[in-house]
Amino acid sequence: MIWALFFMIVSLTTSDSLENKKIPSVYLRPKPKARAGGADDVAAEVFSFTFTSSLKIGNKRDSYTLTIGVLMQDIWITELDCEKCKIVSQAYDKTVESSVDLKKQSVYINDYLDLDIAGNVYEDEVIIENDYMTRANLSVAYKFIDTRNLAIDGILGLGVDENSVVYRMYVDGVIDKPIYSVSYLNSPYLVLGTPNFLNLNLVVQSQHEISFAQTIKISYFSFADYTNYEPCDAEINSLSSYILGPFEAVFKVLVNEGCHYEEELLMCECKGVKYPSLNFTIQSQTFSMGSGEYLITLGDNCFVGLKNSKTWILGEPFLKSYFTEYNLDSKLIRMSKVSALEDDLPSPLETTEGWTVIFSLCIALIVIYILAFFIFAKYEDIKKKQVLIARDISLMKKKRRIL
Repeated sequence: MIWALFFMIVSLTTSDSLENKKIPSVYLRPKPKARAGGADDVAAEVFSFTFTSSLKIGNKRDSYTLTIGVLMQDIWITELDCEKCKIVSQAYDKTVESSVDLKKQSVYINDYLDLDIAGNVYEDEVIIENDYMTRANLSVAYKFIDTRNLAIDGILGLGVDENSVVYRMYVDGVIDKPIYSVSYLNSPYLVLGTPNFLNLNLVVQSQHEISFAQTIKISYFSFADYTNYEPCDAEINSLSSYILGPFEAVFKVLVNEGCHYEEELLMCECKGVKYPSLNFTIQSQTFSMGSGEYLITLGDNCFVGLKNSKTWILGEPFLKSYFTEYNLDSKLIRMSKVSALEDDLPSPLETTEGWTVIFSLCIALIVIYILAFFIFAKYEDIKKKQVLIARDISLMKKKRRIL
């Protein structure tokens, strides 16, 4: 009984923390991503982070590993024996029974990321992460030029409107709202439907909202003493390992702060050095990224996850800084600064309330133990009396026999 009560105390003090540690709807795994320019293995590892998801397609359940494309409309895979396509581990067989040719064409070109893709549109069954099954449109490429090898077996475009796979899942009742979210705190993951921060074990510290119903522009950015008020188009893109933008002055500041070039990388000391924050404004919302967010660790050093470009592309360093939700109904992106719940909430042994509960349970345990002792003593007393009575009865029977 005592051990049972002890385990009850332990379970009561830990049940709250265990209840809130449910995994996200879909976990995403980092996959290796080759780097242009022939970098060595150590340098190439810094490019290995990417948002990816597993996808099974068709009645044969062929497995693909696709790079997540936020605000991208199409699911891109390659057709069999495609001469103008990148090398992939899995290609699409258009002859399977579940495939339907929609007699449409699709194109995606991004000069900044060196992507040039074109294909025909089919409809087929898809299963995302063995969890979510629906039918979706697939852009099957007959040309897939990916110079930087940003995609793996293709691209899982999560969409911008009701024509996307996420909206289809919402209509089919698979998820509660046409919302998808990506984030990276301790590991990268994707959530489909309304995110529950408590179940994800996250605490929201601050939030911003911008609309993707209109063109996204960065109207202002600053770095140390440098400011730029010239508006510039921007896009949020989960395929890029960098943040791209007009950064000439930024690099000059970093060099003055002690950073230096090694081949094509701007290397910086990681420990004991504080670098300026990158601040920028989108639709009157101000965002700030500290050096811990735009610097990427490489061995004992760090390199800058920024690249020069005429336009802004907010890639992985930006997405890793925020929990980003994409609502296909309201056309809003909600960006939340989050922290892990266990870092903010003390354990029961670190709070007065927790100790009060434990103390009360200990008192209850002592009371139960005392009651159990008296009950046991009473039982032993009754047992002794029964033995004495039985002995007296036995003696009386013997006397009668003698007489």
